[in-house]
Amino acid sequence: MRVWAHIIKARPLLSGQAPATRTLIVTGTGLAILLTLTLVTGWGLLIPASLRIGMALACLAWLALTARQVQILAAAPVPAAGPDPLHMALMNQLVDGLVIEHGADGHVIRVLAAASEEFGVPAQAWSGPGLFNRLHVADRPDFLRSIAQARAGAAVSTVTVRLRLDARDMVAEAGQDQLHHFDGSNGPVAAPVFAPVDIRITRIETAGRASYLSFLRNRSEIVALEQARSSALAQIGALEQWRGRLLANVSHELRTPLNAIIGFADILKEGLGDPPDAAKQREFAGIISDSGRHLLSLVNSILDMSKIEAGRLALTPEPLALLPLLAECCDMFQIEAAQRRLVLARDWSESPGLSDVDMMADKRALRQIIINLMGNATKFTPNGGTIMLSARRQGNFVRLSLRDNGIGMASEDLHRLGEPFFQAASNYDRAHEGTGLGLALVRGLVGLHGGSLRIESTQGEGTCVSLLLPWDGARVGTGDAAIEIVTGPLPRHGYASDFFPDQYRMRKSA
Repeated sequence: MRVWAHIIKARPLLSGQAPATRTLIVTGTGLAILLTLTLVTGWGLLIPASLRIGMALACLAWLALTARQVQILAAAPVPAAGPDPLHMALMNQLVDGLVIEHGADGHVIRVLAAASEEFGVPAQAWSGPGLFNRLHVADRPDFLRSIAQARAGAAVSTVTVRLRLDARDMVAEAGQDQLHHFDGSNGPVAAPVFAPVDIRITRIETAGRASYLSFLRNRSEIVALEQARSSALAQIGALEQWRGRLLANVSHELRTPLNAIIGFADILKEGLGDPPDAAKQREFAGIISDSGRHLLSLVNSILDMSKIEAGRLALTPEPLALLPLLAECCDMFQIEAAQRRLVLARDWSESPGLSDVDMMADKRALRQIIINLMGNATKFTPNGGTIMLSARRQGNFVRLSLRDNGIGMASEDLHRLGEPFFQAASNYDRAHEGTGLGLALVRGLVGLHGGSLRIESTQGEGTCVSLLLPWDGARVGTGDAAIEIVTGPLPRHGYASDFFPDQYRMRKSA
């Protein structure tokens, strides 16, 4: 009876065996018990003694072998039941992620549901230590800590980790330059691709055995949306700053010429005596005209900057003689330079290739670039200083450089050069007027020409601005307006043309 009781208890163990095996064990054991009972009762006396002894020994042997087999089955681990195909299909349809059963050490027992389009890793890659090996090394302690929390009784333990989702099934070892891929091919070692993944862990009991279910969900799209949101908020903040600077700087710049226009117009309206003073009338009319042109220039700068920011500024390349254009721009500042004893040096006469063939560029934009740079140089160079404009042909490019020995800029301001409305001395009582759009326009126009820009400056020593433009104009209108400005301190010896000619050596301002 004890043997039969063991067999009754072993029914769950036998349920995992083949049907023929179950029938043989149960039927044979039942017959053996029946024969044993027959032999020990009165019916057994009808059987010859020798045969009765043999049958008894056979029954005992069968029962002993059956009991041993039951012990072996009881000691053996219960195999996990395979997932039902219908259950798996429903899980894959309903679960947006990956459901894994694993042990306390993180080794995967089976994959219950897998959203392959979300993770892009085949199911077999998760088996065994696959999940744990794909965790970022720094996140593995957090994962094991979450399992410990679930084991301690937490209903659900949640952790966010970085999970490797690239198509590699092994990690490169030191000195290894090839990796084995899922398709059996080998490839060069590359930086692993990690994705942010949320893991929710809960403890379960199956057949008296504890294991853990982990629900994995890829957060890459959520992170991308959060980054896009942060970027949009940053752009809104930048637009707000742009608007604030526009109102502050433009109102500051509009006030002076408008006051001049209104004031001198009122004087002319009231009259200058009888008879009127014609010289005074011409002087006041000239002031009004200059103030109006200043306002027009200011409005044009704002409009051009807005078009550049919106990507709607159209440039038209045309053949142009570069040297006459440079000379024309220098002549525009010659009167002011003479009044302030500034030396405007020109350095391009000995450079070959500048006058042989016309340059292809947008003439209006190139003139605006030179005028803005010359205006900044004269504005920030004290009386008696030196400014030099140089030009050099370098293959299919022309290099224009403008250097002065003016007030220069502090190193902490260099990284902000080219921002609209930014000025190194950005305060309302600054000594120099301006909207802060000049260099921003230069940056945008140089970028739209497909060129590059470099600014070197040291406070108290001066500034050198160098730009490189394509000579053939092939990239006019196709370049990026928001080019990066390379900045650095002013070199101790020379600049674009290496050094000033002897007659134009940099002089300390008076």
